[in-house]
Amino acid sequence: MKKLLTLGIFLCLGSTLFSQVTVKAGNTLVYKVNEYDAPVEQTVTFESITPDIKVSWLKKNKYNDKGTLVVKPQAKESAINLVFNFPISSNNDELYDVLLGFMVSKKILSDLKTNKKAIVRLDCSLKSEELTYKSIQPINVIIGGKTQTVNCVNVGWGTFGDEMWILDNADMPIIVKLSAITKFELTEIK
Repeated sequence: MKKLLTLGIFLCLGSTLFSQVTVKAGNTLVYKVNEYDAPVEQTVTFESITPDIKVSWLKKNKYNDKGTLVVKPQAKESAINLVFNFPISSNNDELYDVLLGFMVSKKILSDLKTNKKAIVRLDCSLKSEELTYKSIQPINVIIGGKTQTVNCVNVGWGTFGDEMWILDNADMPIIVKLSAITKFELTEIK
């Protein structure tokens, strides 16, 4: 009985770990991205969170691709267009109906958790894809200098076994890991 109680407490505490991940202005997401010739680091820094999400990003490759973009509230709430790569360079691009490679909309996360599927358009395709809920999986991420385990919604799509792990956080559904044609993984939140 004591083991069951301990397990129950552990599961309850584990289910709240991801709610402790709060992204605020000044935070930086650090990703390891697989480029053509070698893995590189890409950072996404939140300059503001509300009402618009304004970020600056830098891909530390041989070109040092960088830019800024603004995610408008309607994109954060309901965009179904996902592009996993950042543009070669951009400055203050405003995103109304598309999200770039660091987050999905609240609608997509809600649909996955409620209906076990979500309809999206990937990489500017006019054809819709169906993301299918697979499970909740823990992933380790360094947050504030300490390794923490966060719960992620694991989804799959397509015929090639493409997968994505989304932070199970309705306020900021960050893409933690992607395994598709493009591959990347969040390693740290500073």
